[in-house]
Amino acid sequence: MREVAVSPRWAAAGEDEVSVCVHYPASDGYVAYNYQHEPEARRIQLTLTGSGERCTVRLLLPQGATARRVATETGEVAFRHEQVEGSVYACFELSLPAPTQVWVEYDFARGSLLKGQIPSQ
Repeated sequence: MREVAVSPRWAAAGEDEVSVCVHYPASDGYVAYNYQHEPEARRIQLTLTGSGERCTVRLLLPQGATARRVATETGEVAFRHEQVEGSVYACFELSLPAPTQVWVEYDFARGSLLKGQIPSQ
C-alpha cells in the first residue's frame, strides 16, 4: 500500500472532532488521521500518518465554504477545489509516513452563514 486516498466528510455529519484508523492485515498497511474542526476560526486541522508513501486528501468543506489556504508545518500546500453537486472539497497531496499536520482555512461565499449564526439586519 504505497498510496492512499482519504476523504473525510465529517462536515456533513456535524462532527468537529474525530479519530480514524484503518488497517489492512494482508499487507499490514494502515492510515490514520485526527480531524478537528474549529468553526469560529474557519479552520480544519488534520493530523495524518500511515505506512504508505503518499496520501491524496479530499476534504469536504462546510456548506457554502471554499478553501483559501492549505498549509503544513513546512509551508503552503497546493490544492484545488472539487465540486460534487452542492458539496465542495479541498483536494491536495501529502507525503507519508511521518505524521503530518495540515491546516485548511476556509471562507464563506457572500450570503453564506456559519451554523447557528444570525444574520445582521
